[in-house]
Amino acid sequence: MNFIKYILIGILNTAIHWSVFYICTFSYFSQSNSNLIAFIVASTLSYILNSKYNFNKPVNVGRYCIFLIGMGCLNFVIGQVGDIYNFIPIITLIITSLLSLFFGFLFSKFFIFRVN
Repeated sequence: MNFIKYILIGILNTAIHWSVFYICTFSYFSQSNSNLIAFIVASTLSYILNSKYNFNKPVNVGRYCIFLIGMGCLNFVIGQVGDIYNFIPIITLIITSLLSLFFGFLFSKFFIFRVN
């Protein structure tokens, strides 16, 4: 696994996440729903790219679904906090990006793409 490739894919993932989040929030979705939708869209592309170009592993739908549920819950909860405390959307996105970088990397390395 190459951390540099992971970061580059993460930058693309983040750009997609932020774009979808803003489209959703400007369409009057809550931050929690916007964050969850944006996460699902961005992480699907990220998972496929990391599978092929970074970890050289075939797509494992079962593991990916567990990743989606775990990280999706994290993204939804961060959005809920943003909704409850009326964060401006950029604050929700910054918190999401930082926590997703850390937990997403650990989840990917030790669960999704772990070497048996």
